[in-house]
Amino acid sequence: MAFNKCVLENTNKPQLPRGTAMFGPKKIPQTGPYAVEEGNIPFVPGLTQGKPYTAGIVYPKNPKSGEKFPFLSFAHGTTASAPLSDYNTLLHMVASYGFIIVAVRSCPVIECASMFARDQVAAITACSQNKTYLHPSLKNADFETVGVFGHSMGGMSTLAAAGGGGTLNIDPAKYNIKAAVSQHPCQDKWDTGNGVKVPTMFTAGSVDKICADGCSARFFAEVPSNVPKILFDIKGADHFEPTNIGNNCEDEAVALFLSCHLRNENCDKVYGTSGKEICSQITIGHSLFNCTVSGHA
Repeated sequence: MAFNKCVLENTNKPQLPRGTAMFGPKKIPQTGPYAVEEGNIPFVPGLTQGKPYTAGIVYPKNPKSGEKFPFLSFAHGTTASAPLSDYNTLLHMVASYGFIIVAVRSCPVIECASMFARDQVAAITACSQNKTYLHPSLKNADFETVGVFGHSMGGMSTLAAAGGGGTLNIDPAKYNIKAAVSQHPCQDKWDTGNGVKVPTMFTAGSVDKICADGCSARFFAEVPSNVPKILFDIKGADHFEPTNIGNNCEDEAVALFLSCHLRNENCDKVYGTSGKEICSQITIGHSLFNCTVSGHA
């Protein structure tokens, strides 16, 4: 099956002018068992990739006494630095499966590429060390069980945070990172799937003209065969599929993958008896150009 050529971000014809707002009208994103709400963190210590050093946070509301939720660090795409609006549907969907998500707003206007991973993991450290000082909901976060995910530039940084950052040399175990989802990543001279150490899902779109699906396919192929990995390439989807101007038809699959590997829930919907049940987790009316599952016993 032929994939489109993997290229550096923005060397193909843009599908939207740079700086165009990514957000559309709010959808109905919550399908998991938890109702969620969102808030803001006015300052996140340790961020270095460009102001503002703030973050949005999405979390389950009204948790049971003592209930803990795995912590997720989300990384946005280039210029899409308003995650609570640009990625509202995605973040609410994932959080509704029982996660606390912090999405930094740093690196707002330049291309940080995989170097954005420095802020993605710095957010994990800052939140684990400061907890309720930054936001009251962090008292319910489980920092022993951490995941990373992100889109475009954030997909490249997610790959680096999972151990694939080449010269960045991030060890995911240092941050208790146990799963990753890289959504529509581009080619990056510092990124390689060879170093990935945790279960990783790659999403892509078959008509993505900014970060072609060949990038996700190449990274997927490079991930060691003993590491669980999934390639989820959506037929007819462009670069903005997981944003609020997209169809968000990959969002639930992302939530299920993270739920399986971080909460030990919904694994029947990810692997099941066929070993590739995730390939059926696509919104009705959409289909997959390619779905490949590997490395899971």
